[in-house]
Amino acid sequence: MQLIIEFRSTNVPLTIKENCKEVLEDIIKNDNRLVYKAKDISLDEEYSNIKSIQITFE
Repeated sequence: MQLIIEFRSTNVPLTIKENCKEVLEDIIKNDNRLVYKAKDISLDEEYSNIKSIQITFE
């Protein structure tokens, strides 16, 4: 599984291939922010800045 998250503030999407389940759980738990921390990225975005979230099963 992988997530592709597009933001309104940039044309470059974020692709997450690891810990997808945890990211989806955080989306469900948090009311208005997506908070994601990994070894190489830290993300703290308001939902209003997210254009789309695509889930792909490989």
